[in-house]
Amino acid sequence: MSGRIFTIEEKCKACNKCIAVCPVDAANQVYRAYDRERKVAVGERYCISCGACIKACDHGARDYRDDTERFFEDLAAGEKIHLVAAPAAQVNFPQLFRLFGWLKSLGVGNIYDVSLGADIATWAYLQAKKALHLDSMIAQPCPSIVNYCERYLPELLPSLAPIQSPLICLAIYLRQVEHLEGKIAFLSPCIAKADEIEDPQ
Repeated sequence: MSGRIFTIEEKCKACNKCIAVCPVDAANQVYRAYDRERKVAVGERYCISCGACIKACDHGARDYRDDTERFFEDLAAGEKIHLVAAPAAQVNFPQLFRLFGWLKSLGVGNIYDVSLGADIATWAYLQAKKALHLDSMIAQPCPSIVNYCERYLPELLPSLAPIQSPLICLAIYLRQVEHLEGKIAFLSPCIAKADEIEDPQ
């Protein structure tokens, strides 16, 4: 169980809802458990971390790993950590500013909205379109789409925008222009963003 999205075997009923919603054929693998019951596991090698199976599973048999515990451990250890929040956080956290206040009370430094990164990315898209004479391009904010292109449709890679996502644009701006020091944590409902953040490219 080392992938980002995984199956909790004892909860899986092999109802196939995860298979039905998955955009990748081989990302779900049917097997028989020790009790001879049929189960459906995540095929880590093929999964693009979109999270569709988590939403579809009404048995609670799919879950994901993130760095929440490490974040709080690092804060408690006195690490300097700033936070960037996806605009979607406003929908997922009804009392977002109370959450920010609590995080600040725990030691979080500055808090930034990734919308600033979206402004930077939009500007860069317009510059790239003009400089490279592009008629169209595939935007890169969604790491699941990038994962899919990289693994299953490599012929689309030349059509990917030559611009980082708003998140990475903001991180680059904070490091290179604002000279922000310390760690940068990201608050988002998107599971696949961890793939993008950990990608050395």
